[in-house]
Amino acid sequence: MTVTTRVTLNTATSARARREVSVGGWSPERVLAAVDPVREAERGEALECAVRLLVERLSPVERAVYVLREAFEYPFREIADLLELSEGNARQLALRARRHLAQQRCKPVDPAERDELLEAFLNAARAGDMAHLITLLRGLRAVS
Repeated sequence: MTVTTRVTLNTATSARARREVSVGGWSPERVLAAVDPVREAERGEALECAVRLLVERLSPVERAVYVLREAFEYPFREIADLLELSEGNARQLALRARRHLAQQRCKPVDPAERDELLEAFLNAARAGDMAHLITLLRGLRAVS
């Protein structure tokens, strides 16, 4: 659970940092660090593993609350509005999601569902495309 949370938070934090304007200007070291293929491969593998754990261990609504809260730091009130829940219910779902991630229970993962969620998460983290991620998370909630 700790690894999943840290990978998710690191990805979200780095996405925010890329959108910020640097006061110091352009730095060649920053560009070289960003295109390190080994580092990018490790991040991609870790993120894929984190998304797989989310799909294996959480229900769609728990997944939605967890990702919005832990990765993108949405307040519970906004999560509740987006997912049409009460604020207390959103808090409870986040607590359950953390507990489920700590457990060893797993269910079979649909590779298409995992890949779609991973792609949406990456787009949200890289380009700020939260609308598509939220739509996907809400859609997954309605299916289950």
